[in-house]
Amino acid sequence: MRLAFWRAGEHKAGNENTVAQRVVSTPASAESGDLDLRALGQALVRNKGWIIVPTLLAAVLSIAAVNLITPRYKFRSPDPDRRPRERVPAAERRAQRGAQRA
Repeated sequence: MRLAFWRAGEHKAGNENTVAQRVVSTPASAESGDLDLRALGQALVRNKGWIIVPTLLAAVLSIAAVNLITPRYKFRSPDPDRRPRERVPAAERRAQRGAQRA
């Protein structure tokens, strides 16, 4: 049905553009209220440059920012030669302090 415009006898050299414009300019969603997926897909294909270029630009800028900005926190591994301090129970610490005072 959408390509049946040439069957009606309107196939003239000067009339081709106006018929094609009429067919393109009347979306099906206007009558039924539904989403016209074909028109949406065609609009995305027509404007794919406006979608792809900003996306690639944002990706390049974000990768550059992540690699150039120094992190606020740097992990430092503990010295393997240094042993952790031994934990002394509180009762023993009190006894050691009492012995030191006396």
